[in-house]
Amino acid sequence: MKRKHKVVSESKNHVLSNSSGRIELWTRESLPFPAGKVSDLPSWVEKTLMPLRGALESLETEQDELIKAEYITQERRADVENVLFYNVRKDTSFKKSSRNGLRFYYEDDTPPEPPEREEYYPHYQSYQLVKKETPFLNGYEKIASYEFALPLSQNPELNDVWWGSVNAEWNLNAERKLKLNRGEALERFAVRVDARYPQLKGEYAVRRVKKVFDGIASAMHFWKNPHEKLVRKVVSHLKVSSKSVREKFQVNEHALLGERHSSPNWNPADDRCIAGELLLTPNTEDEWRFKVEILAVK
Repeated sequence: MKRKHKVVSESKNHVLSNSSGRIELWTRESLPFPAGKVSDLPSWVEKTLMPLRGALESLETEQDELIKAEYITQERRADVENVLFYNVRKDTSFKKSSRNGLRFYYEDDTPPEPPEREEYYPHYQSYQLVKKETPFLNGYEKIASYEFALPLSQNPELNDVWWGSVNAEWNLNAERKLKLNRGEALERFAVRVDARYPQLKGEYAVRRVKKVFDGIASAMHFWKNPHEKLVRKVVSHLKVSSKSVREKFQVNEHALLGERHSSPNWNPADDRCIAGELLLTPNTEDEWRFKVEILAVK
């Protein structure tokens, strides 16, 4: 028996359904990365995003819930957290639904059919609230874990998360150490993050997800010759020596994603991340504390 859908918005480029707390979006093209001005985008993007944001703002978690988001397409491997959250271009749309955390998933498969449509939409994304206690993922192996802290004065940016990660003590399992020594890079992985944050007003996971996951993915690379422009950016942000930054760029002891070519901007291979979880819990300490697990996905 097919589930009933309530279509709340549609055009030749999208179909949006909101039924029983499950928001589903079908599109002909993937939601684009927010580079440049909104006025530079194709008109269908904002026509799609406006009703999507409105639907997302209707989701509000209980204490034991978080938001689960999924992206299904066969067209390309994508930075899934970008498509599902960042490319919506208004993270406050998720303020009430991601207060306790979030989960995201990417599946390389044929999307489900949209309601009452014969046309094929190659991109599908969905959002719903789930209990925290539900399993995050099946068929994975924990291959690495580490912890780090950031002071209250730091509002965690990509540079901060990368720096905390590369200075942490990583626990890698024996098999992964052997593969790392042979230069075998991870092709598909997932990340779980337990973030304990100072009791700041209005904290929510979508506000942090891109910077946290990009910082972790960047720490899973090494650069033989880091670009001078990128080194200067990191040094300027962290207020540390250029020597120490260059040394950390060249560390390959936990470079599970292998070597990255020199670029003036961060560009980690986070398109290989097919699932992620970011849990948020307030603490009484004046610092951020992160516990990170890297999972190999079968």
